[in-house]
Amino acid sequence: MIFTKHFGTKVVLDRKNIEIKRGKKYLLWGKSGIGKTTLIRILAGLESNEEDSIIDVGRVSVVFQEDRLLNSFTAEENLLTVCSDKNKVREYLKAFDIPRGQRVREFSGGMKRRVAILRALLYEHDTLLMDEPFTGLDDETYKSVISFINEREKGKTIIIVSHEERVNKDLLIDEVIEF
Repeated sequence: MIFTKHFGTKVVLDRKNIEIKRGKKYLLWGKSGIGKTTLIRILAGLESNEEDSIIDVGRVSVVFQEDRLLNSFTAEENLLTVCSDKNKVREYLKAFDIPRGQRVREFSGGMKRRVAILRALLYEHDTLLMDEPFTGLDDETYKSVISFINEREKGKTIIIVSHEERVNKDLLIDEVIEF
């Protein structure tokens, strides 16, 4: 797939050629402002690609840089917006040690981050797009989240933007795409 994107006169992606294979894990790597988030937004269908490339990554779920949660909802209510299986939602909340009845606005940044990740994991998808998903997580929480993703996302395509070098090893990345 070839990606090109301009914002006014600024070229963000200039015929960036990326081959994405189903079931593989990719790490988008490079300095800030070079087009990684724009590529994620194109794959999610939130931005247009200026190339005629056919983009087929199946159903997409996204962890954005911002949590984008419904702050007046509880953690459980946030997750039930994407998954109607209460038992599964409760299982996931328990795995991440998140209280299900507490309003999200009362959570720490790390707790909100975990809810945002869980929401993306619970949404039915073929491809998981993650843009700096581990921001605000301490080392212990990071390790448990990585373990959970590795266990639950087998066979799914994962495309992740991260500036953390450990993600390459910990998420068992198949290919690093340099920008």
